[in-house]
Amino acid sequence: MENETFNDSNYTNFNRDSQRPTFLIVLCVLSAIAIISNVFSTVSAILDSTDVTIQIETAMEQIEDTDGIPENMLEDLKQYTITSINNFKAINTVTLLLYLLEGLAVLMMFNLKKTGYWIYLACQAGFIFTIFLFYPSNNFITSILIGYTIIASGLFAILYGTNLKYFK
Repeated sequence: MENETFNDSNYTNFNRDSQRPTFLIVLCVLSAIAIISNVFSTVSAILDSTDVTIQIETAMEQIEDTDGIPENMLEDLKQYTITSINNFKAINTVTLLLYLLEGLAVLMMFNLKKTGYWIYLACQAGFIFTIFLFYPSNNFITSILIGYTIIASGLFAILYGTNLKYFK
């Protein structure tokens, strides 16, 4: 057997190349928790066999019982709710596929693969595109949803982007 010697520089390079940054681990764990939670809730929503008309009637009753909301916001809320319920299966199916793809991307980033970051960015764009595709435009509620999605997606994209130097 050959006698190998290790000097400090070889050991340091090995550790730097093989270890994941703690910040990346934290991001991946937070993302995994959110993805798993969202996948389970989306699957249960898809499998729920509640009649759409019952959902619309219940939602409209709850909206009508609200006081103090301006009329235009109330109409936006009604329009948003009806659109959400009518496109319920399609929205949840697309969302489920995006969450599964996002899970793959996070796993790839956890394994320090740069491709995972680009897949993650594509998923975030997919979530934003889904809102534009299914929800009513010129709607206050839709605008809030788009703003929230852009901010959250942008924040995590930037946070993952700070780790790009570790990806291969």
